[in-house]
Amino acid sequence: MPFASLDGLPASQNFLEFALSVTGNIRLDTCIGAMRPGARGIAMKKEKGFSLVELLIVVGIILVISAIAIPNLIKAKIAANEGSAVASLRTILTGETAFSGACPSIGFTPNLADLSTATTCPSGNEQIDSQLASGKKSGYSFAISGVTGTPATTFVANADPLSTGSGKRHFYIDQTGVIHYNWSAPATSTDSALQ
Repeated sequence: MPFASLDGLPASQNFLEFALSVTGNIRLDTCIGAMRPGARGIAMKKEKGFSLVELLIVVGIILVISAIAIPNLIKAKIAANEGSAVASLRTILTGETAFSGACPSIGFTPNLADLSTATTCPSGNEQIDSQLASGKKSGYSFAISGVTGTPATTFVANADPLSTGSGKRHFYIDQTGVIHYNWSAPATSTDSALQ
């Protein structure tokens, strides 16, 4: 049934007036005012904060930055560990040289502990720090082998990564002081020399 114009309002407003009188939840003057030309309508409160879309954009940007930064961070950590391993091998070479000079009857030692605090030759210890003497430092394991002769005139020291995340290259040094490296297996004197 069509609604007739009432009080000069269009029929649609009369229907609205009827609907609102039944529900009684909304102020009638605000709704009718919203339907008049040039009216501002129902005033809504401004919500403070971020919308879901804005938050999703920020999360997306953070994920993109992380995807770029994390692999570079891992590469930098591996490079730092490898640099530390090379420096530690040079420290072992210096320690072995000092030990054999302080203990000429023994020569080079087959134990990292002898270069630190061991009593094998008291005048030859304190050449390396206790962490390196433990055989593990900065993601690498260290071992001395190849000590031959009495007094020992040769030695070999190897540095191998504890995992693929701590280093990629294996290193080798002997009494000559040349450091060699290998990408896939423990290095030997026949591998490429570090430049």
